[in-house]
Amino acid sequence: MISLRRVGKRYADGSEALREVDLQIAGGEMVVLLGPSGAGKSTLLRLMGGIERASSGTVEIFGQNPAQLDAGRLALVRQQIGLIFEDFKLLHDRNALQNVLVPLEIAGYRGAEARKRARAALEKVGLGDRESARPDNLSGGEQQRLCIARAVVSRPALILADEPSGNLDAAQAAAIADMLKAFNAIGTTVVVATHDPLFRDRLAGRAVKVEAGRAYTVGSGGKGWVT
Repeated sequence: MISLRRVGKRYADGSEALREVDLQIAGGEMVVLLGPSGAGKSTLLRLMGGIERASSGTVEIFGQNPAQLDAGRLALVRQQIGLIFEDFKLLHDRNALQNVLVPLEIAGYRGAEARKRARAALEKVGLGDRESARPDNLSGGEQQRLCIARAVVSRPALILADEPSGNLDAAQAAAIADMLKAFNAIGTTVVVATHDPLFRDRLAGRAVKVEAGRAYTVGSGGKGWVT
């Protein structure tokens, strides 16, 4: 589903975020990117989501190189990806239901069908009774669950989550991990970036250590993580 070959990323200020990364992710996998802040995890996710372009090497998503796609074709690829951002990126002038409707509207869904799907996504993450609430009136855990509802409402083939347990207490983080595992259990590919060892253990899956812009597959399956 995702292929990175000798991928590097250098920004305009000269900083090198990634270098010579080789990483293959198959459909249906749960992959956890491990590493401290600044290691390159978020950059990897942005490349996998077609948000940024690599400076060198080749990135393929669903067998297509986003750097070779025009804006319309790239938008179609992105519609198959659910993004969960560390800083939420919710629309604070809209309520929870309206936030979840955004990706459906982009995909062309309107009216009763779109609202039905958005409400189902909110129910799935336990926010069915909060659809009229604005993000500012939701707790951090509720905002993170709202992000997940928005990410999954279009039934994406791939979910990319950047530090989804950040600023959450242990119980909230465990609930988020269990939600991601549930989506993975029905066949959705999930890639999560985290620095939290408890969160990574709850997710299990394949561990990829990201360190100083390099990536290494180091282990799989709950206990026995190699760090």
